[in-house]
Amino acid sequence: MRGRWGAVAADRLVDTEISLMDEWEMVKTFTGHRIARVTTRTRFNLRWTEMRLYRLAPGDEDSYVLGIVGRSRVYHAGDDEGGCNQGVEVRPSDLDPDVEMVPCQKCHPVDVSADGADGADDAVGAASTTWIKMEIPAYSLHICRDPQALMTALETDHTGRLLDQPSWPARQLMQGARRLDPDLNRFLSGVERL
Repeated sequence: MRGRWGAVAADRLVDTEISLMDEWEMVKTFTGHRIARVTTRTRFNLRWTEMRLYRLAPGDEDSYVLGIVGRSRVYHAGDDEGGCNQGVEVRPSDLDPDVEMVPCQKCHPVDVSADGADGADDAVGAASTTWIKMEIPAYSLHICRDPQALMTALETDHTGRLLDQPSWPARQLMQGARRLDPDLNRFLSGVERL
């Protein structure tokens, strides 16, 4: 597999201890190595998905761990201001000033930038006393026994509905992983009779 730092040989992958968060934001730790990752993030995206696929150390009865995180830069009006009822309440003053947050286009929350949308001082005062709702990372963790279970996890959306086909990021993840994992490569190279 070629990457930023050149080729990586499958026999040079070293198992290490890895920690990921699950749906309840509980940290799960396991021993293995990453075989693929993809992100849909660009500098223009308001929301994006990150996927990481790990192969567990030999001897573990499960083979793969798939970590998926949905991320966002969008914030909403607080409950008192008729917001979209999404996110977690925070004070604008608690936001990281180095991250450009984007107001929801549906509920039009107060401007949380340093000088307000039009530079008016009253926007700063309003932002410092108003609660907003920040979209937070959405974690999911899938422990898969074999390549078929992994494919099922990638073909199922967050509501549990089976999709017609894997998403583009899921396909990219599997194409990257097959280069470092012989079992996935065999599975993806199989011929299915219609």
